[in-house]
Amino acid sequence: MSSCFQRLGRRFNAMRKSRPAKRISPAFTLVELLVVISLVAMLTALLSPALKQARGKAKQINCMNNLRQISFAISFYAQNFEGWMPRSGEAYMPLGCDSWKLQLAPFLNVIVPPRSKLERGAFHCPSQTNASCGNSSYGDNGFYGGYGWNLDMGWRDDTPPYPSRVKISDVANPAQVLLAGDTSDAYVNTATSHYSFYLLKNLGIQSGRHGGGGNYLWVDGHVSWHSAQEIWDNREQWFSPQ
Repeated sequence: MSSCFQRLGRRFNAMRKSRPAKRISPAFTLVELLVVISLVAMLTALLSPALKQARGKAKQINCMNNLRQISFAISFYAQNFEGWMPRSGEAYMPLGCDSWKLQLAPFLNVIVPPRSKLERGAFHCPSQTNASCGNSSYGDNGFYGGYGWNLDMGWRDDTPPYPSRVKISDVANPAQVLLAGDTSDAYVNTATSHYSFYLLKNLGIQSGRHGGGGNYLWVDGHVSWHSAQEIWDNREQWFSPQ
């Protein structure tokens, strides 16, 4: 028995001696560390524009989803009001001239007051960073969500010279008429640009927050992106319900 243990012991010692000795790797030198840091900084600089573009694209998609929710709300509104769509209204006017957002709020589960909630949720473009329209008497207590309504589809009331509200069935080409969408951030401290497209017909103040353009909801319910120049070039046919 003892000879057996002796043989096992000799074999174990032989195996241990045959193993290669562990080599201790030297630590990073200062030069190597600086090279690694430089490479990381270079990769970050190269990837930053792509990451920023990806974030912008994600916000644009969220914005389009907001407008699709608004489209559903408009459809429900029309079903409850004999086919009529909301009119633009004016956010700072008394009852009887409520903004289109206030008219659609019940169909989007938006509870008001406070009216500032109208500029949140589906009524707020994620790429719009202004916390306020700049005047507490405008918008809904000064808040600015970034979406507007086509004034040619109805403004304050049905009394001339204001454009009258429109039934969906009365729009000749619903796929070619704007209903709502991104407004310009250039004139947010005015009475109209934050809730309607009244100023959108002026050259140079079309929405450009999504890669030089904006997202728009059309009467037929589809949502699409268009450059500021496209909106300007097609202002006559894309705004008129006839």
